[in-house]
Amino acid sequence: MIIGDTRCGKGNTVEGLFKYFGVGEVISADNASFAGLVGGMDKINDHWVVRWGKFSMNDLGILAIDEASEIKKEDWTRLSRIRSEGIAEIAKIQARITNARTRQIYISNPPKKIIANYSYGIQALVDVVESPEDIARFDYCLVVSHDEVSIADINTPQPKIAPMYSAELERKLIMWVWSRKHDEIKFSEDAEKLLYERAIKLASIFDFSIPLIQGENVRIKLAKIAVAFAGRVYSNKNYGQFLYVTSVHVECAYYFLRLIYRKDECGYLTYSQIRKSSEKTDFTKIESYFDSFIRSGGGENVKKCLLLNTNITISDLMEYLNLPREVAVELISKLLKYGCIVKKYSHYVKTPAFNVWLKKEIMNN
Repeated sequence: MIIGDTRCGKGNTVEGLFKYFGVGEVISADNASFAGLVGGMDKINDHWVVRWGKFSMNDLGILAIDEASEIKKEDWTRLSRIRSEGIAEIAKIQARITNARTRQIYISNPPKKIIANYSYGIQALVDVVESPEDIARFDYCLVVSHDEVSIADINTPQPKIAPMYSAELERKLIMWVWSRKHDEIKFSEDAEKLLYERAIKLASIFDFSIPLIQGENVRIKLAKIAVAFAGRVYSNKNYGQFLYVTSVHVECAYYFLRLIYRKDECGYLTYSQIRKSSEKTDFTKIESYFDSFIRSGGGENVKKCLLLNTNITISDLMEYLNLPREVAVELISKLLKYGCIVKKYSHYVKTPAFNVWLKKEIMNN
């Protein structure tokens, strides 16, 4: 996913690369239905005929979907099998299935107009693709902002740099990389060892609440990016039969992710650091506050109420604990102040650390 302000050159860059290398297709989600992306059924002379969409038409190739913010929430979920397994499926009057092993680039503007409107630019991704399981399927997300490059630099003529290799030779390299089977991609022992070490390191740095990096599968994403680096420099064995990944390529993949996620415009690293520090919150102050609820059955009753309710609202606290509205509002304010809850839509949810603390408190009593 590439997400950022309008007129930053996101789409033009992708289109320019596709044109230069002679690969890929760019489409706009603004003008494409789900059937146009995946497929549908047409009735011709009383017969139903399958018409496959752009994903299947670009099987084993690459497809860029511009204006990805126009993809509906339910359609992201319906795209899950294509994104995870490379299989397109139609289950209507007739059930059909076909390959859609398509490399995908999604390009989107932030729903809140500009990246600067977000505390952390990476939060724009959550507005475009709401479900965590759909976010987790991205190998990585690049956030770009209109003020990353100064206006003076943009409006300065840039000298043309002669390419090191011809476009034809570059395309042949891409075709070679794409033609490698699974058993034709080899990792050195050092690379494999480093891959696991770097995966553990990334999982310890970044917070999984935005599930781009998760300890469970970040090694897979890191390996895919390392393969891309190795392929780009034609790292091979046996006269080009095997694509060979060394520890250098794994290190490049690791620092690539660190580079794009630590950018101020992205803020994923800073966001993660703040989230992880909040997990070490001392809840003794809120516990003292809970003990003041004598009329509502004491602090234990308040803890049970919060533990048993996933979504917390002022009206729920009023009903469950028999509290006047002003006291329920005060309770919400205290929970927010001490990092126990965060607001989500029209309700509040507990932080993971607070949930763990509540469970321990209930079990100990």
